[in-house]
Amino acid sequence: MERVSRLRQWLGSEDLAQAVASYCEQGLQVVPCHHPTITVGPGSCCAWVCSCGSPACPTPGEHPVPGHWAGEPMDEPAGIAALWRQDPERNVGLLTGGTFEVLDVPAAFGKAALERCARRGLSGPVVRTGSGRLHLYVTATGMPNGFVPNQPGSGRNGVFWHGEGGWVLAPPSRHMNGGISRWLEPLSSPLPAAHLVLRELLDLQAELCDRAGVPGVADVLGTAGVPGAAAPGRTGR
Repeated sequence: MERVSRLRQWLGSEDLAQAVASYCEQGLQVVPCHHPTITVGPGSCCAWVCSCGSPACPTPGEHPVPGHWAGEPMDEPAGIAALWRQDPERNVGLLTGGTFEVLDVPAAFGKAALERCARRGLSGPVVRTGSGRLHLYVTATGMPNGFVPNQPGSGRNGVFWHGEGGWVLAPPSRHMNGGISRWLEPLSSPLPAAHLVLRELLDLQAELCDRAGVPGVADVLGTAGVPGAAAPGRTGR
């Protein structure tokens, strides 16, 4: 199966523990997360599942490992190293809110948004997730998690704000489709002001609506979904 082959390519291809150690050195709080894995059923049939073991997992490979959440922030290198020795394939989550917040943007719209922000001098850290969505890191505002109102798309097709008490998957985390999160612009880049980036997104939406002659642009953008909440008020991707 293609997915099995892709999983084999992951093994040893990226050092998740090393990435986690680097995040800790930067003073960031890490959230150990579940990851994609395979299971063999009757007749040696392989299935792609979340490492949590639930066949009905709503956010496979993208939610925190129980017992290691915001109430127990992981920022001690020794503790982090022990967790990734237990399971070297754990995905890496970063808490949002204190140091930065993240705008989780659909792929097609995100590309146009990045170009627009670059022209305005608002470039900052950017991640392309394994699903192809873009994470735009911005200054912390204290806003809670939630979909951005009056934004391109709607519901799961829209822009999601990862704010206070939230989290995002960080590179080199793995996605269920076989993709790996990558930094397009490093985390060391200066954080742009959140309200300015959001204004550019809303202005871009208005321009695309005018160009398409429609009241919304979800169909024009061809947006992809974002994850459901892993727990009330806590989401990541």
